[in-house]
Amino acid sequence: MLAGGTTVTLSISAALRRWRGWLRQHPKRKLRLCETLALGEKRFVAVVQFEQMRYLLGGTGASITLLSQLPDTAVDESSSERSHGEARQ
Repeated sequence: MLAGGTTVTLSISAALRRWRGWLRQHPKRKLRLCETLALGEKRFVAVVQFEQMRYLLGGTGASITLLSQLPDTAVDESSSERSHGEARQ
């Protein structure tokens, strides 16, 4: 049974990599897979962006769940610039 679970996990990983590659080739798309992390046993977490909104998703072999809405990228970039500017002063 372990080999079957490993195969499914690898299949999900391969599908996410293909999806990420496809999204990179189509930059005008509003939906983007930013990052994924495999947790083993058919489980993963992923950051998905739609326009300026980002979401943390968790998934198993049977379902995907919204874990959290993350701050949008515009807020992150301006916060990052401010913190770098404050550190230099």
